[in-house]
Amino acid sequence: MGAGPGQLSLLIAPFVAEVVAIEPEPDMLAEGERRAAMAGIGNVRFVAGSSDDLPALRSPLDIFCAALMGQSFHWMVDKDRVLEDLSAMIDEADGVIAFVTPRRI
Repeated sequence: MGAGPGQLSLLIAPFVAEVVAIEPEPDMLAEGERRAAMAGIGNVRFVAGSSDDLPALRSPLDIFCAALMGQSFHWMVDKDRVLEDLSAMIDEADGVIAFVTPRRI
């Protein structure tokens, strides 16, 4: 969610079967696709959409093991609704929603 140009999506891609990067801005999607191609990463799918589109995206995207958000959650107006919509898209048995924040060491 709020994938931007794919920083987190491309970072996690080598460790999972597939990444679906959801981003509302077309320029960010294009940049993410460009970065994936340059890095030779083929298991990231960039999808146009925002947190408001989650109910419509649920069926075509299926169920996920995890939802990751970097620095995007604070932009979402109705956070409770977003979490409810995401919960409906996450595997009930062992799925997770994770908020990832940068940390400099």
